[in-house]
Amino acid sequence: MTRKAADGIDQQALLIRERSMSLTEETLSNSFDFAEKLLRMKDPHEVAQLQSEFISRQAQLFGDQTKELGHSIMQSANEVAKTTIGEAA
Repeated sequence: MTRKAADGIDQQALLIRERSMSLTEETLSNSFDFAEKLLRMKDPHEVAQLQSEFISRQAQLFGDQTKELGHSIMQSANEVAKTTIGEAA
């Protein structure tokens, strides 16, 4: 593998790492929001509603994250393949 292809892999890995950190921050933010709502609730019966909202939001975030990371990985693989094929030609 040539230097250009290796640099391409490094760049794509950096982008995926940065996006992963951003997605982790979103998940943590949702967790802190849930904790804050629990602290502010007035009626113990609200726990079920708050927990349901939290789990729904976490599931949505997880689905979005999986989709975005999958797309990023596929895009990275395509870029590396193009670079490698271009250099081989």
